[in-house]
Formats: sequence, C-alpha cells, structure tokens
Amino acid sequence: MPNEQLAWVAALGGPARLEFLINVLWEVTLSGRGTYEPGTRRVSNPERLRALNELAHRVASQTRELVAGAPRYPDDVFAGIVLEHCQNAGLDAGGLRRRALEPLA
Repeated sequence: MPNEQLAWVAALGGPARLEFLINVLWEVTLSGRGTYEPGTRRVSNPERLRALNELAHRVASQTRELVAGAPRYPDDVFAGIVLEHCQNAGLDAGGLRRRALEPLA
C-alpha cells in the first residue's frame, strides 16, 4: 500500500486519532446491526457479523493501546489490518474512513 494513502493516519494527533478510532468502531457496530434478522433475535448473516466483530476487536485493541500509551501496531501495519478486515466484512474502507472523519453532530 503506498505511503501517500496512509499519510492521513500519521497526521492525526492524539485526541483526533482517538476520536477517529472511536468513530470507526461506532461505524463498524452500526454495520453489524445490518446482519440482524428484523423483528427477531436471529442473525441473517453470521459470516459478516463475525468479520465485523473481528474488525471491531482490532480497532478496540488499537484504541486501548493508544489510550494506555502501550506498544501498538505502527500506523501503516494497522491500516493494512483494517483494510484486510474491511474486505473480509464487505465494507468500503474509503467510505468508512470518510464517515469516521466527519465531525460529531
């Protein structure tokens, strides 16, 4: 993946990076709701829900390490992980990034 595509990650400073990761996590959970069978407690797309859950886990782990000041994935490695899990979950990574960068309303 070209470094130019990752420049926006490195440009995000402390609070902005944390807000971005939390927004990504929120967007992933919203996508997970789309796997539910309406009006029931059943899941209509368990494979996608599982892939979204794995993506949420990766983002939550990176966020936790960032808050704790603990070792975490370098930005380029983490971006690659997110892209891979977005593909596995059928998410458009670019759209996810755009929505996560939108200011909270």
